[in-house]
Amino acid sequence: MIAAYVEGTNFRTLVEEFWKEHGRELIDETYSSFAFDSNDGARTVFLQRGLADVLQNDPDLVRNVAAISLGASAEMTPEMLAAACGDIDLDPLGTIRKAEELWPFADFPLVSIDDDGFLSSAL
Repeated sequence: MIAAYVEGTNFRTLVEEFWKEHGRELIDETYSSFAFDSNDGARTVFLQRGLADVLQNDPDLVRNVAAISLGASAEMTPEMLAAACGDIDLDPLGTIRKAEELWPFADFPLVSIDDDGFLSSAL
């Protein structure tokens, strides 16, 4: 539907220029500030090092943190997440323990379990 309105305009060029010149930085600033609840230290570590580096480039750990983040957004418990993933080898509790060791912000956990038993994530 939108294509009919922008056809014949410079919309595509403007969007391409935006992403080339400003888009990535804007997304990094807005998303990371929101995701890390304006915790500048956590945001800086994430932007400078990246999540994989913080998690020692361990693909299983990165995968588990990503799964916990998705599970947290769906208000799942660790058990619900494990059941939903079926044959995929996930270890939410082990992942939370390992992330606590590696993530340098104890007062702002990367992944955790809230007091109500549901998963929580900074991402």
